[in-house]
Amino acid sequence: MGPASLDEANARFATVGVTFDVAKRNHFAGLVAQDLGTVMAQFHRKDVLEAFKQIPSPPDYRAFSGHSFGDSEETFNPIFHVLLDRVRPRIVIEVGTWFGTSAVIMASYMKSRGMSGKIICVDDFNAWPTCWGQSDFPKNSYGRALVYEAFLGRVVSRGLEEYVVPLPTTSAHAYWHFSEIGMQADLIYIDAAHDERSVSSDLLGYYACMREGGVLFGDDYTLHRYGYYPVKTAVDAFAAEWGLTVETHGEKWVIEARMPFVKA
Repeated sequence: MGPASLDEANARFATVGVTFDVAKRNHFAGLVAQDLGTVMAQFHRKDVLEAFKQIPSPPDYRAFSGHSFGDSEETFNPIFHVLLDRVRPRIVIEVGTWFGTSAVIMASYMKSRGMSGKIICVDDFNAWPTCWGQSDFPKNSYGRALVYEAFLGRVVSRGLEEYVVPLPTTSAHAYWHFSEIGMQADLIYIDAAHDERSVSSDLLGYYACMREGGVLFGDDYTLHRYGYYPVKTAVDAFAAEWGLTVETHGEKWVIEARMPFVKA
């Protein structure tokens, strides 16, 4: 059914540490309407992609190609393009970036269609424990994975700096900060941790950071793990609790944001 009032909605959002502050959201929306360049400044004191381009010998992102699990910019679900055309987003949030395949797909399409927007890429860029011990996994001399540098290099190599805002932190840290600054994203793609508890938290945390009528979507709806379908279970439960409808497109799930509590 969904919450009937803003107080009720905020009581639910509070369970993951976020708030739905209408005044902050209106202020943020006003900033973005005037100048998309303010988005980078919300997280960094300078343009980090421009700074990365000044590094004399940055790591080559192509060194990670053998660890990308077969991801390809040519093999993807067309729902990315469908939703970009439908929403025409000013602000996209991607939760779970890895090497940036979906971010590059979206940014490339936005560029080709003349869309003006920013994709905020949220990931801790630390890779996974199973990767850390692999001898051929690119790391610096003191053991830190170079996933973040590889991602930045991939974005720069494609000339997509204008569209991408990297945010190297955890999913929960990001949605907390987004709610603090009144984020109103138009399109949010969730593809981070795939256990049911993490997906449930991401759904709730990021729902507080999007505009009404925007679209929340994600990957691996059909993933079978731990003896059941954790992403599907979390998505279906969230949609039922908030009175929303789930569309499916292969392994992708899509939910349009409906927030009657904003007007209550």
